[in-house]
Amino acid sequence: MEKITNVLEKTFKSLGVKSKIKKEMVHFYWKEVVGPNIASQTESAYLKDGILFVRVENSMWSQQLSFLKQSLINKLNHKLGSHIVKDIYFQVGLVMEDVEKIQVDYTELNKVELNKDELEKIEEIANEVKDEKIREKVKNILENNVRLTKYKKQTGWVECEICSALFKPREKELRCPICLPILNRRR
Repeated sequence: MEKITNVLEKTFKSLGVKSKIKKEMVHFYWKEVVGPNIASQTESAYLKDGILFVRVENSMWSQQLSFLKQSLINKLNHKLGSHIVKDIYFQVGLVMEDVEKIQVDYTELNKVELNKDELEKIEEIANEVKDEKIREKVKNILENNVRLTKYKKQTGWVECEICSALFKPREKELRCPICLPILNRRR
C-alpha cells in the first residue's frame, strides 16, 4: 500500500498545484526558520516572483534582519526543498497577525452558494485525483476556498489592484497594506 504523502504529492503534481503549495508553505516555515522571538515582530506577507515580502514592526528589525537575509533565504529554500525564495524585502508596517483576525460566521459561510461554473471547475480539478477518498477531500477544500472568497467579498473585502490579494479595507483603499507603502515610496 502506498503512503498517503506519496499519493498526495502525485495528486498535487498532476493538478499543477505542487509549486503553489510550496509557495504557500513559505509562510508556514517563516516562523519556524526565524524562531518565536523574531516571528512575534514579523509577518511573512506574500511571495511574488521569488521575492518574499515580510512586514516588520520597526526599522530596527528591518535593519537587523537585512544582515540575516541570505541565511534566511537559504534556510527557507532548504525547508522547501527547492529554490523558491530568491530575495526577501523587509517592510516596516503593522504586523497584521494579531491586529486583523479573520472573523468568519460559519453559519453564513455555509449559506454561500456556488454557481454552476464554479462547481464544474471544481469537479474538473477534483476529477484529476484517482483515489476516491482523496478526490472528495480535494473537492471539499476547493469548495470551501471558493465559498470563503465569496463570503469575504460579500462582507466587504476587496481585491488589491496590484497583487489581487483579498483584504479588508480600513477606508476606501484600493491597495492592500503590503502594496500601499511600496507604491507610496516610489512616488
